[in-house]
Amino acid sequence: MSIPEDRFYSDFHLWVSMDGLRATIGLTEYALEELGEIDFIQLPEPGESVAKDRPFGLVETSKAVTDLVSPLSGTVAESNQAVQESPPLLMEDPYLSGWLIVVNASDQREIAQMLKAAAYAQVVEGGTDQPRSRDAT
Repeated sequence: MSIPEDRFYSDFHLWVSMDGLRATIGLTEYALEELGEIDFIQLPEPGESVAKDRPFGLVETSKAVTDLVSPLSGTVAESNQAVQESPPLLMEDPYLSGWLIVVNASDQREIAQMLKAAAYAQVVEGGTDQPRSRDAT
């Protein structure tokens, strides 16, 4: 399993790649392995606000519906339409073409609170923090 060193990670198994205050956000390889085959993904539209530790979208599998919880606050600049139209693209390349949204971050201090790759690897190796989901209805 890959955990790129050039990104930050959240407790909700999302990665963040920063370019100034522009944050590209996606699901980690670990999260995708735990979730299994994704049937549907819902993402916010550009211009919508997201808030740290609040849901901004969801992922649906045959087993569960999982909230996507934002690691940062800000305004959505882009939403990856390709993964919404074809959710299996997330599994093909989760750290490049499988990104979810791009956010113009509003608080740089939130970035400092995120995990670096080594700390995230410890979370994953411990296996105690699974992606949070609710039963599919």
